Order: sequence, then structure tokens, then C-alpha cells
Amino acid sequence: NLLKQLNRPAGFAQDIRRALLRSRGDFPDQNVMAGSLNMSPRSLRRHLAAEGTTYRKVLDEVRYEVAKQYLATEELTVDQIARLLGYQAARKALILPEMSNQNLDEGLIEELQKE
Repeated sequence: NLLKQLNRPAGFAQDIRRALLRSRGDFPDQNVMAGSLNMSPRSLRRHLAAEGTTYRKVLDEVRYEVAKQYLATEELTVDQIARLLGYQAARKALILPEMSNQNLDEGLIEELQKE
């Protein structure tokens, strides 16, 4: 389960992660997410800030975990995975190594740079 892999404590940010995972790659922007929760974007930002995060960080974490799962279990190209994650091209989907304690696979980086 991807939610377990995100390994975060329960709270508002975890609720956002669940909602993002349910969106199946069609990730809503912050304003749409706030509306779906019947709150203003400012309230959403405030709740996330209280937990030390932002909508962008939560979204990036979810995309990162989904990308890792696709790479491990699916026979998709990096470009196909990027598009499933809501990016226009694989180059834009390059996830910075600081998002994880692991370095990105050198082959993956090379493939991204070719596209």
C-alpha cells in the first residue's frame, strides 16, 4: 500500500496524501483540493503549515512514491510514468535526490536526460 510506504503520522497532511492517491494521477491543484475539503486555500495552507509541510511537498512525496512503484512493478517508459504523474515530459519529472535518503539510479537519470 502506497500510503504505508509514505510512512507518515496521521493528521491533516495524511488526509491530503490519501486524497491525492485516490486521484489516480490526475492530481488536483491546491485550490481544487481545498474546495473538495470545503475549505479555503488559505485554510488548507494553514493546516499543512501547522504540521510543518506544504501542499507542494505533500504532492511531491506522493508523486515520488507512485513513481517508485511504477518503476518497480510496471513495464512503462520513464516518459509514460511522467505523464501518469501529471508532468508534460519526463525531464520535468526529475525528482531531486534530496527528496529521499537514496540517490537516483544513474540509468534513470541518463534516460531522463536523453528525452
